[in-house]
Amino acid sequence: MLENNVFKYSDADNKRLLINYRILYQYAAYNQRTIYNKINDELYKQELRVRFCYLDDWGSFNATAWGRSYLNRQSFFSTGINMSVCLGPFRNSKALKGFSFYISGGAAYIKDQISLTNTFDDEGYWLPNQYELKSDFNFNGSIGISYTFGSTSNNAVNPRFDL
Repeated sequence: MLENNVFKYSDADNKRLLINYRILYQYAAYNQRTIYNKINDELYKQELRVRFCYLDDWGSFNATAWGRSYLNRQSFFSTGINMSVCLGPFRNSKALKGFSFYISGGAAYIKDQISLTNTFDDEGYWLPNQYELKSDFNFNGSIGISYTFGSTSNNAVNPRFDL
């Protein structure tokens, strides 16, 4: 895995633009034959990820763009983007102290579903998490609140360990 932060190390606590490239090996054993008539597979993937993180007193902003493909099957690939904004934790407000509000979302274009099954049994086809269904796009979003309490330094970790 190769990773580089574009900003200086002294700025890494507040802002990061990380560029990450990695090559992965994956052995896949399928429960049923795939649409490509395989019961197992040895796969090599490459992945490029660009992540921007900005942290300030008001909260944080994160954006990630990524793409991946199989090295031995370049026509199988996926790409996507994720973003999130977090307001807080509010430290100077008595009413909102410790609360954070966030919103996040993402989208992906999917062309690497090599594990799709070529047969469906009638009983399990519509049950959740029984089969991977063909899809070209994936969208997600969330909003929420969180509350943090205790020492202001008990959650201090090195932010460079975030992936």
